[in-house]
Amino acid sequence: MTTLRFEDIACPKCGHDKHFHIDVTAIATLDTSGLSIAGDYYWDGHSCCTCLGCGFEANASEFVKSKAVQP
Repeated sequence: MTTLRFEDIACPKCGHDKHFHIDVTAIATLDTSGLSIAGDYYWDGHSCCTCLGCGFEANASEFVKSKAVQP
């Protein structure tokens, strides 16, 4: 599995590479006081990613800059 890094992504539609919304997976504790992240979180190529420059939305793998992809 390839680990994606922030510096390896850019919007394939507009080229924006500064701000994104991305769905992450995390372990959390939920009780009467609310939700608390209880562990590490991660995201990968299957995570939904939205460009905050133009609004384009796709899997994060579609945002990977071509030079960042390694065999």
